[in-house]
Amino acid sequence: MAVKKTPIKKVAFNKAKVNNFKKVVKAEARVIGKEGKEFGHKVGTRRETSNTEEKVYTILGILLLIFGLYVLRQMIGGMILIVIGILFVTGFFMRKKGK
Repeated sequence: MAVKKTPIKKVAFNKAKVNNFKKVVKAEARVIGKEGKEFGHKVGTRRETSNTEEKVYTILGILLLIFGLYVLRQMIGGMILIVIGILFVTGFFMRKKGK
């Protein structure tokens, strides 16, 4: 028995569309680059003009965020262990004899 071969459709390469897409991407990259430089400049100037109190509070805030994430990780781990324990106690993982 002969196997029917389906013809493969060839996609025409449209150079004009590719060039148009390239122009759009370059324009977007310029805009994003400009916005990134402005944001970086704002962060840099704020760092230079902030006083010692603001810098201390910023560092303290970062440390508290890290500590909070560490505590949250422990809580989530404990919650997962409790849920798994409940599933074991209720027999969720036991195989059914009839199947």
